[in-house]
Amino acid sequence: MALHTRIALTTPATSTSAPTTSLGTILYSGPVPPTQGIWLGVEWDDPARGKHDGMYEKTSVRYFHCRIKGAGSFLRPNAPGLSYGTSFLAALHSKYLDDGSSTKEGEGEESTFYATSSNFEVEVVPLARIRERFKQLNRVREVGLEWEGVSGAGSTEEREEVRKELGSIEVLNLSYSLLPSLQAVDEVIVDLRKLRTLSLNSNRFAPLREPTLLAGFERLTTLNLNRTLMDWNELLLLSPSLPELQELQLGDNELASLSAETSPTEPLLPSLKTLNLDTNKLTNWDEIVASLLPLPSLDRLILSRNSISTVPLSPSSATLNLRYLSLTANALASWSSVDALNSQVPNLEGLWIGENPLFEGLHEGDVRLEIIARVKGLRELEGSRISPTEREDAEQWYLSRIGKSPASELEKEELHPRWKELVEKYGVSTKPTEKKSTAMKARLIQLKITLDDSFLPSTTTTTSPLSLSVLPTLRTLLLRTQIARLVGKPVPKTQWSLVAVLKSAEEGEEGLRVEIPATEEGREVSWWGLNEGDEVKVERRG
Repeated sequence: MALHTRIALTTPATSTSAPTTSLGTILYSGPVPPTQGIWLGVEWDDPARGKHDGMYEKTSVRYFHCRIKGAGSFLRPNAPGLSYGTSFLAALHSKYLDDGSSTKEGEGEESTFYATSSNFEVEVVPLARIRERFKQLNRVREVGLEWEGVSGAGSTEEREEVRKELGSIEVLNLSYSLLPSLQAVDEVIVDLRKLRTLSLNSNRFAPLREPTLLAGFERLTTLNLNRTLMDWNELLLLSPSLPELQELQLGDNELASLSAETSPTEPLLPSLKTLNLDTNKLTNWDEIVASLLPLPSLDRLILSRNSISTVPLSPSSATLNLRYLSLTANALASWSSVDALNSQVPNLEGLWIGENPLFEGLHEGDVRLEIIARVKGLRELEGSRISPTEREDAEQWYLSRIGKSPASELEKEELHPRWKELVEKYGVSTKPTEKKSTAMKARLIQLKITLDDSFLPSTTTTTSPLSLSVLPTLRTLLLRTQIARLVGKPVPKTQWSLVAVLKSAEEGEEGLRVEIPATEEGREVSWWGLNEGDEVKVERRG
């Protein structure tokens, strides 16, 4: 049995559980003394399925190495429920065309099998049985064959049929497949001339060891390689095959570093605009920047759910020409990392940075204002647009807060790099002043807050009306947060809706009700027409 052959093992249903299928890769085939017969050494995609990391415990002899600790076990080649997969054409037929009926042309014919270079047999559905119905797919643009056991392109005759009849496919999902290598993937897709988006998530390919040219990949604009355990060096070796690639997904790949064995001598992935490195183990900002500098067109970088603790104030090398950056759920603990984005990513327009230790215990509205004030070029924060008025409010609020600090002028400049710039912009004295603070207070509007009768326990009584003073530029989502603080309990979107009630110009008439959709709470309070003395109701969703 060839190494790196992919397998699927299906465990039948029991009275207490549904059937399950586990995917794995053969890393050893041979005897395991003192037992008799042949064994397969398998690394399972799900480590929970494994029992060891390739060492036979009774003899302490190692037969293979696992990339993930504890993901290995031994299995007989004829184990019940063991499958070595099927061809691309057979999988396509099984999912899209097999309705249990027989065509006249193929009636009575049985499936055949062909041998592969890996010394196992793959099922092939007779072409005569499906050719007529297969023509129904010649206009299909999107095909999903995840979990369908695709292990190869099939016979020469099958590949010719794919080339003739499936020329319209633009999007293909081969996630959770049994394809052993990227070369095997290339054999499947090379004849799909219009293919632009390919998903290969949760596959385990034989590692690349040298620069690789794969003709089928050269037309791709989007490639998804999440949960494949491919490292950055493999990606660099694959890059000659990806001249048109615009979006690359490398999330959840256990990446702890992007350092390369050899430094690239020319630009890599020249068309790449979006790179997703979500849910990895990256820690070093400077290393990340140095590794991504060879990507000349990179515009959007997703680094959420890594372990980055610091963004240095001074770049160690050239800066990234990004416009959009996600640092959500890292380990950032200092405001200096936020300040550093001005120099590290000078063209930054959109930022996602929530769920970091830095913001724990801070009011959400204050956090938004401070980030806007500290990062001068932002136009979008956490997916919500920053209006010119909101920026001005944020910067003046920030100035007022710093101005009240007892710190010296030098300390203010060290702790708040934009302090001097903002003082010059707004003409604020470097001494504490109430002038701007008074101006901001004058812009506040007072809103009456009315709660649904079922919002508070029946034993609770409120003797005084509730109200909030807010800026018109406050985001509606933050208004919801302030209401929650006011009443001392959460106001989840799933249970409670917000309704703006605008005062009527005629005394005694009911106000105009404006229901605020939960999906639109990124808008400013003023968007809904709310003004001084208007009302916001908290109502239970129907």
